[in-house]
Formats: sequence, structure tokens, C-alpha cells
Amino acid sequence: MGPWHSWRCASAKGMGQSCWPCCNLWPTSSSPKEYKKKRPGQELLQEQLDAFGALGAAVVREAAACARPESTAERAQMSPATQISWEEQWLRWINAMDLGEEMWSAAFNLIESLLQGVVEHLPEAISDAQMGDGPSLIVQLHSELMGEFATRSRMGAQIRLAEELRFILHLPEQFPQTPLIIEVNGLDFPALPGAVELRDRLVDSLGSNFNRASAFQCWQKCKEDFPLQTSKLRRVHESLAQYYLPQYVAEKAFWGYLNAPPGGCSGVHSLEFHQEAENGVTVTARRRQPLGAALQEQMAIIDELCVEVLLQDRFLGEQFAPSSMNFLAMTHGHAAGQKGADPKKIAKLMSAAKHWGPGTEGWHRFDETWTCTDQKDWFGRTIEEQGRILWHKPGFQLS
Repeated sequence: MGPWHSWRCASAKGMGQSCWPCCNLWPTSSSPKEYKKKRPGQELLQEQLDAFGALGAAVVREAAACARPESTAERAQMSPATQISWEEQWLRWINAMDLGEEMWSAAFNLIESLLQGVVEHLPEAISDAQMGDGPSLIVQLHSELMGEFATRSRMGAQIRLAEELRFILHLPEQFPQTPLIIEVNGLDFPALPGAVELRDRLVDSLGSNFNRASAFQCWQKCKEDFPLQTSKLRRVHESLAQYYLPQYVAEKAFWGYLNAPPGGCSGVHSLEFHQEAENGVTVTARRRQPLGAALQEQMAIIDELCVEVLLQDRFLGEQFAPSSMNFLAMTHGHAAGQKGADPKKIAKLMSAAKHWGPGTEGWHRFDETWTCTDQKDWFGRTIEEQGRILWHKPGFQLS
């Protein structure tokens, strides 16, 4: 487990206690290596998730507990008028611990939802899982995986997991003013299949006239080259077009799908969990920076568009496409001067679907994710929620 764990273990033994990870990750009758060999990937993942969750909660609460308003020495130097009572200081201390726990709970729920969703669809996908320094969680997959978002989420991207995933906890420097950060390695949201090639084609043909209106006109002429039976890009756009939206809205949506970052430019660097006053806990994301002038120019286009959409359409978008709008809020909410995303919505978006299948009429018949929706009663109330990802076996190519 590395030097971080060694320090915790030594500290615990010095106080005559057992180190939590040592006494809970494996039984005393077997060595760690021998014990892990006996565990299938799915069971080992759950075991390490439980350990990561418990350890993260402990260190976050400990860090929050250390963030009391002032020490005894500092209190002695303060004037009577500026001092607060012990009761108020105690309440602030407890409040800081509760806030820290709430932030960690949101972070861990998102990670757990993502990883458990993988093994729900692909039980043999996990080859290994272990705790690392930091604290952190390291998950090994047998191979890279691609996931497909349900079409009605209107996501202009796929989800990709590298063969090795890492989630590293970085504690807030000060509760609750600074965020709890989860550094991420191996999580990517590449553009929909065909989008990168289509963009290159339109850039070449339109030249300096490459803009959202001209690009949409070209799409209207060439979209039959992307059959509904095989093109996820076409189906996602048609799922919006069925609402008979004004043309400028359709242009804006297509411009987003067209300029979505290609693989390698859409990797997540970190997830940051904030306490935003009346909004409670929110999540934002930092992406890895693209290399090369052309990619930076493309990312500038998508950044400008995402901020525009949030400023102009967030309220309406959260009604028609809550998943994709919360995803935009996660990636660009603070850039737009708005709150981040609801962590529960993002966890739901990154969870595996429980049931799916094509529709019964029109082009919906060609979409295997069309029935991937929440279950509602006769009054339209949600009675069962489900995730939004369909994980595909290694080697599967989404068209």
C-alpha cells in the first residue's frame, strides 16, 4: 500500500490499535497476495471499493476536524469581542465534519456507480483492484472498454475506460471554501463515431466559411450518408429534431456534436466537489489539455458553445435533456459563472442501464437504447430510476 499506508499503520500500532486497512482488506490467515488470488474480479472490486470508501470517509472527516475556527493559542490572542464561545466553535467543528462527509459521499457514489456499472454488464471485465497511496483506488481491466450513452440523454460523446483506472483523493486545503478533488486517470469522453471524420470533411469543403449555419446546411444535405440503422450520431441528432425545435437550436446542437473533442482531448484530469451555499454539493471537472494548435482551436469552439448553452438554455435544457445539461454544467458551469452539476445526476448518467432495447416505430426501431428510461407510473412520477450507459464487450465498434 505504500508509504502513506505505512505511516498510518505505524501510528495505529503506536497507539496499541490495528490499522483499519490491514485488518479489513484480507483475513489474517492469508497473505494479501494469496488472498487476492482467490477472489474473482467482481468480488475483489467490491471489496476494494468498500475499503476505499471507508478510508476516504475517515481521512476526510479527520481533515475536516482539523479545520476548526481557531486553536486555543489563537483564541488567547484574540480580543474578547472577537472570540466565539466554545459551544459555537464546537458547532462549527461538527458542521465542517458533516460538510466534508457530504462531499466525500458525493465523490464516492459517483466512482462506485461507474465501476459497479461496468461489472453489472461485463462481470469478467475487472482483472485486479487495489488500494494505492494517497489514498487512491487502482482498477485494472482486461482491456479498454467503450460505453454507449442512451440516445435520449442527447450526449454527443461516448465513454471510454483505459486498461488502468486511478482515482486519487486530494483533501480540501480548507473546509468548505476549497473543493475536495479526485484526480482521475483513464476516463475519457471521445466524440461519437463519425463526428471527427465529418468535421474534417466540412472544414476542408467550407474553409473560412466553416460556421454553425453553413455546417448545418451541409449536414442536412449529407445526413443520409449516416443511416439511422447504423449511425449513433444521426440518431442522437434526430432525437432532438423530433421536438420541432427552431432551426437555430438545431444548428447549435449539431455544432456541439460536430466539435465534440476527439479521443485524447476529452480525458478527465480531475473531478472537484464543492460546497456551493444554497446549492449544496456540486461537481465540476477539469479536462486534460489538448496538444497542437488545431485541437486547441477546436476546444475553444466547444468551450464557447458550452458556456453559451448554459447561459441561454440551462433551465429549458434541464427539462428536455437533464443528463447532457448536467454534464455541461460539470465541465463548464463555473466558466459560465453558474453552479456546477448535481453529483447525483452525474452518477446516474455514469451508471449502467438496467434494461434497454429498441422502440416500436420509426427510426426508434434501430436504436437499442431507446427504451433506456426511468420507469414512471400513470401520473408521470418516477418509480424506478436507472443508469444511462450500455457497456460493450472489448472489440465492439459503435457505428
